[in-house]
Amino acid sequence: MAAAVHVSPAPPALTAWMAYLLVFAASFCTLVLEIVAGRVLAPAIGVSLYTWTTVIGVVLAGVAVGNYVGGVAAGRAASARTLAGLLLVSGLVVWLVALLARTVDMPSALSVLDPVPRLLALVGGFFLLPSVLLGAVTPLVAQLTLRERAEAGAVVGRLGAVSAAGSIGGTFVTGFLLIPSFGTRNIMLGVAVVLTLLGVLAGWRTLASVRLGRQALSGLLGGALLLAAGTGYALARDRSPCLRESPYYCIRVDWLSLEGVPYVMLRHDRIIQGYTAPGAPRLLVADYTQTFADVAAYRVAQLGGAAPDTLFVGGGSYTLPRYLEAVYPGSRLDVLEVDPAVTENARQVLGVRTEEVGGVIAVRHGDARLSIRQLQDGAYDLVYGDAFNDISVPWHLTTVEFGREVRRVLRPEGLYAINVIDAWDTGRFLPAFVRTLREVFPEVAVLRVRDWDRGEVANWTVVGSNQRLDAARLEAISRPGLRGPEPARARVLPPAEVERWLSDRRLAPVLTDDYAPVDRLLADRYLDP
Repeated sequence: MAAAVHVSPAPPALTAWMAYLLVFAASFCTLVLEIVAGRVLAPAIGVSLYTWTTVIGVVLAGVAVGNYVGGVAAGRAASARTLAGLLLVSGLVVWLVALLARTVDMPSALSVLDPVPRLLALVGGFFLLPSVLLGAVTPLVAQLTLRERAEAGAVVGRLGAVSAAGSIGGTFVTGFLLIPSFGTRNIMLGVAVVLTLLGVLAGWRTLASVRLGRQALSGLLGGALLLAAGTGYALARDRSPCLRESPYYCIRVDWLSLEGVPYVMLRHDRIIQGYTAPGAPRLLVADYTQTFADVAAYRVAQLGGAAPDTLFVGGGSYTLPRYLEAVYPGSRLDVLEVDPAVTENARQVLGVRTEEVGGVIAVRHGDARLSIRQLQDGAYDLVYGDAFNDISVPWHLTTVEFGREVRRVLRPEGLYAINVIDAWDTGRFLPAFVRTLREVFPEVAVLRVRDWDRGEVANWTVVGSNQRLDAARLEAISRPGLRGPEPARARVLPPAEVERWLSDRRLAPVLTDDYAPVDRLLADRYLDP
């Protein structure tokens, strides 16, 4: 009887450490792209629950498709050459996305689509293919790492754990380090460079076996690096839409002029944040800021002319703090601003003087919901809420619970004035917010300036207080030193009209920390061109 011949399993095409490196890096890059996707698209579509839902869904769908396609390829043509080609193509695609990403600032070509399909088209058009390609890496690596069928479970399990670790690392490093330090386009370029180098590394043995020689291989690698450097130089010279890019916003500034006075239109992502004239703090361009000035004058009159202690929820263009500083010397002006880059921009571009550099405007950086808890009871005569925009509304600042914090820091006769952007007849957020504020304050008034189309999206000022506003006095109040294009007067809508309006909107919910569907209430306006 012939002796049994033992055949040793063929060595794997990839060593274990090479496999771990490739899977970790692919998953790391996938999560980097996922987080960067939200920032890249923000100037065009804003940042909201719908934006992040679409980004996460598209990337996960791409990874799922990539896993399937990679599994099929692994069973038919698994080789180091295939893996190297996949990584090199991934790098090329990410390069193209980095080069083309600025075009999402003009999404009018997709304006024929409804909001959700438009979101899917924008996100999918840029980030689906990279996700598919990177999702195919892990199945290919697993196949190239196996020696024999019996160890498949252990290999797949280890690679799965490494993949998860790469995803976690990509999430934390991108959010805490890369975006604040480098900007979105440079990050995508870096991902492209990493993928290109990984592709060369994965196919090094295969390339070395081809009759190119070491010098040719070195030239190939050098060419890839030169391509990366050239693309980086082109991106650096390409004008970014952002004056400053922070972890929260793409901050943009446009210089305009009114009667010879230069002023700034400040935008965060696609949202107009405010107008301010660095050399003319008494100039209030936007109607709602003039209404805010009316509320301040009304409260000062109640105080017998004393300068008001005022808290601002949201700094933005710092227009109103500068106005109150100019017309009511001695005012205490405290600002809760989430983004230090917004304040730094206000200092450098808008001429704002904060407490740290000798001004009277004191800024607390951090989420307003947390910062307000550190403030004393009954410390303010006025609280202004200016953190809401047309489609970007921080829901946790709309709820009953936050309203109670505001009422706690107000003095008994203090006023809470909030800028809300919505339509009177068709809007769903405005009635919900008014109904919510009535759960906190016994008196809630709705203010508007000029005449308006009842279906038009416009600025409204909602005022909460412990006593009813004297409408006649507010509408006739003298506003010291105010300048504007066409000075507008606040109109207090009659309480009976507000009651009828709310009765027609019985389904408008009271917003609480447990239930605040703000994005759904704003969905009708989402992505309007």
